[in-house]
Amino acid sequence: MPKKDTRILSEVVIDHDDEGDVYLVTSLFYQLVGTSWVSYKQEARGYYLSVRTEKRSQRNGYSVVSFELFTGGIKALVEEAKMFSAKKLAALEVDPALVERLTHNVLFERAERIQRRAEDRQRFEASRA
Repeated sequence: MPKKDTRILSEVVIDHDDEGDVYLVTSLFYQLVGTSWVSYKQEARGYYLSVRTEKRSQRNGYSVVSFELFTGGIKALVEEAKMFSAKKLAALEVDPALVERLTHNVLFERAERIQRRAEDRQRFEASRA
């Protein structure tokens, strides 16, 4: 269930393994002024578009959602706003080109990460032989 300051635009299964499904989640959310964990720069207060991957699985009767920090997601400011409005969030339109650009970025980064992990696994196996 998303928080009241978040609007899910889409959730698409992009991968599946024995542990669960990997979803590409596109959402709009409101963010107060804050500092980026990555750049340590001040970020604007307003509505952001977010595209991220998350893994969903079932363990011991519980639903588990997991993601990797600093990977698998990106956000972009859509509109600055001094205060949150649920009505504004519900009506906010997002440029499809922005959604496409962020989606491409997340999927490309994920493919590169998968490739690097496969290469690391091959090197490890070769070193053990």
